Amino acid sequence: LMTAAFLEHYIGYGKPYLIGFGFPNERHMKIAERHGLYGEVGKMTEISWSPLSKFPHWRTRLLPITASDNNAQIALIVNACWQQMAKDLQTALIGIRDWAYIQHRYLNHPTQHYQVVLIKNRGGDQTRGVLVLRYDAHGCEIIDIVAPLAEIPLLVLHARRLAGINGQQRLFCRITENFAAHFAVAGGSRKTLDIRIPASTWDNAPSIDSLRNRWWLMSGDADFR
Repeated sequence: LMTAAFLEHYIGYGKPYLIGFGFPNERHMKIAERHGLYGEVGKMTEISWSPLSKFPHWRTRLLPITASDNNAQIALIVNACWQQMAKDLQTALIGIRDWAYIQHRYLNHPTQHYQVVLIKNRGGDQTRGVLVLRYDAHGCEIIDIVAPLAEIPLLVLHARRLAGINGQQRLFCRITENFAAHFAVAGGSRKTLDIRIPASTWDNAPSIDSLRNRWWLMSGDADFR
């Protein structure tokens, strides 16, 4: 009843939010489907890689970003990376990943610590992408990226280097299954997780078919990571 009331008030046409998402496991997803609350529109996949040595990559370099780097130049660089990413994902569903979001979600988080770095060309000003990492008992995780999709293998390469530098046993990321191929081209091992992506079927909302396999979601989209 609580879920139905929430969907009626907040999700769908003419409501404050057109669509919503979450990360239920398969059991919880089936319960919601039986009650007519949700329909499944995607799954999460995990890809893992072994760390690499700390030797530098001669064509590109890393530039760390911290909470104190609140300046116009950094904002322009990150926003340009986001615009290139958004251009590649025009038919997808993805949350805005501009400088304001990176600051709010990662750099100013009250309890979690994230490593945010720019990947730039050596001997030039071109930025290849933004990488967000987190370290815990499970290893080094790619929490988020902001980059054109063609740059993902390069970002994974640098994430593997950073995992090695920080003494981690593995690097991994979680991504919606429909976009996993962009990370799988960088090698690694892949497994499907018991995590589903729901959409509302309770009230007047976009159809399940129109939303299926369109979400770009990573761990940074989960408020508990």
